[in-house]
Amino acid sequence: MKIALSLLAALLASPWAHQAIAANGGRCLSPQSVSLSWNGEHVSKWIVTENEIKQVELPNGYSLGIKIGATSEDHTVEISLYDMNTSEATQLTRTYGGTNSQQGYGARGGADRVEELGTPGILLELTKPDCD
Repeated sequence: MKIALSLLAALLASPWAHQAIAANGGRCLSPQSVSLSWNGEHVSKWIVTENEIKQVELPNGYSLGIKIGATSEDHTVEISLYDMNTSEATQLTRTYGGTNSQQGYGARGGADRVEELGTPGILLELTKPDCD
C-alpha cells in the first residue's frame, strides 16, 4: 500500500503531469447547461450550443430567444435575450454572467430590466460543473 501511494505521489509530482493538467489552458471542458423558469415555474432545460439562439415559449405565450456565448478565461459567458415574436429576432439585452450563476430578467430588473418579460420575469440557472 505504501509503495502504491508513493508511486501515485511521484506520478502527480512529475513535470508531465502538470502539463497534462494544464493542457486545457484553464478552460472548463464540461458542457454549459441552462435551466429557465418563469414566475417560479420550470419551463425548459438544455445543453448550450455556443452562439446559437435557443427559442423558448413562455407560459404567457411570449416567444423568447436565449443565446449563450463561449466561456471566457474568467469563467463568464455572454447572455443575449431576443424577442422571437416577429419574423426577425430583435435583441432585448446582452449581459454577462458566471458559468455557474443565476441571472434574473424582468420588468423590475435583475441582471437587466426587460419590460417584455413582465414581473417577476425569468430566472436562468447556468451550470458548468468543472468551472468554479
